[in-house]
Amino acid sequence: ILRKVKLKEVRFIDKGTAHCALILSEIDPDRPFAILAFRGTTGFETWLSNLNTFQVPWIGDGLVHGGFKKEFYKLWNEVEDLLSELRCPVFYTGHSLGGALAVMAASLVPPRAVYTFGAPKAGDAVFADSLHGIRIYRLINNRDIVPTVPPSQVPFDFCHCGELLSFFNKN
Repeated sequence: ILRKVKLKEVRFIDKGTAHCALILSEIDPDRPFAILAFRGTTGFETWLSNLNTFQVPWIGDGLVHGGFKKEFYKLWNEVEDLLSELRCPVFYTGHSLGGALAVMAASLVPPRAVYTFGAPKAGDAVFADSLHGIRIYRLINNRDIVPTVPPSQVPFDFCHCGELLSFFNKN
């Protein structure tokens, strides 16, 4: 599928329950770009991480979801090395848990933009504010519960960041 749209996966990182891929554009050699795509929840162990909603300190600003942080750090050393080698604009993306991981990565190494699909909230208001100035686009379906979690009520302080782009399912 990637070949048909002139994209090429150059690296896949598999850390058991956490996965991501680095994809390079072959569309226009004069305007290269890269995509870092994070995979969403894949099995029982990842669901257990999703349920660990305790907020923990982030290496940047604010507090983040404890389970998401655990999954993120399984990948981060290799991802950070890959990003340091890139000499072109990079975009981050992910679905569900993968969207939360993409937002967390953006807080450490800002990309050209982030596109999430049905992503949950990754951190608190301080974390979200630290991403101000980074283009983040959140695509959601009104019938998907994942973007509504974790909760934003006491004792939690989870919130979204970025621009909401929703599409509505009328059925």
